[in-house]
Amino acid sequence: MASHLPKDDRVIHWLMTNDLVPWIGQVLNSNFASSIIGALAGAFFGALAATRFAARQETHRLKLTELRRNNAAVVLSTSIANHSLSFKKQLVKPLVDNFLADRKRYEEFLGAAAAGRATGPFELQYDYRSLTFFKHEADELRSLLVNDITADPKVIMAAMQLWQSLHSLEKVVEQRAKEMERLQSMKGSASEDEIAHAYFGLPTKAGHVDERYSDTVVAMGELLDSAIFFSTHIAEKLSGRGREIAGELGKKAEKPVTWTFRKLEDPTLLPDAKEFEDWV
Repeated sequence: MASHLPKDDRVIHWLMTNDLVPWIGQVLNSNFASSIIGALAGAFFGALAATRFAARQETHRLKLTELRRNNAAVVLSTSIANHSLSFKKQLVKPLVDNFLADRKRYEEFLGAAAAGRATGPFELQYDYRSLTFFKHEADELRSLLVNDITADPKVIMAAMQLWQSLHSLEKVVEQRAKEMERLQSMKGSASEDEIAHAYFGLPTKAGHVDERYSDTVVAMGELLDSAIFFSTHIAEKLSGRGREIAGELGKKAEKPVTWTFRKLEDPTLLPDAKEFEDWV
């Protein structure tokens, strides 16, 4: 007897009126089904293992890249620190120390002269040595830390401070050279006393104060100390981070570049950490 049901409905009717459970069980228990399921399971777990291996390889690659960039930043900051320390030791520290000592001596002389206790004229040798500012990699270091390394925010801020200190110091060195020319041009048109007051930035008898030259000398010392602090701070912080990354990479890690400035031959070249309490 022919069915009057539509084709799709006949299929559904057949499925509902026939017990398929035994048939499905037979199919699932057959060797054919077992081989298919085994193949699918093998493919799945193989793909999963490959994915995990690829993820580990990518993590290792990223960590290795981070270590190499961290090493580059340590080298750059160490280079800046060494240049700054050398610049301070050979040129700036003697200049600033002598300037401050001579200014104090001149103030004492003026006090003694005002009290009628001065004996003889004040002898002063102006320190007009020229300074050539050193080349540095502050721009490269700042770019590396800001754009290429996942560094601690405080280290990035230190790099910004270092960049600003060095560029300001360079301008101050240039300004000092201009002020020296100005003071030297005063000779013949101003008295030695007026030149000395302008050199040290002290008030004249008329109450006039010219601190243009003295400000550059004092600023050089302060800015250079800032550059030394921030460059050594960055180098030592990144050295610690390099050791951490190498530890995460394990035995196959490249050697991290590390540096410490706590055992310098002349530790007095390092600025007083109390001046940078917010950073230590």
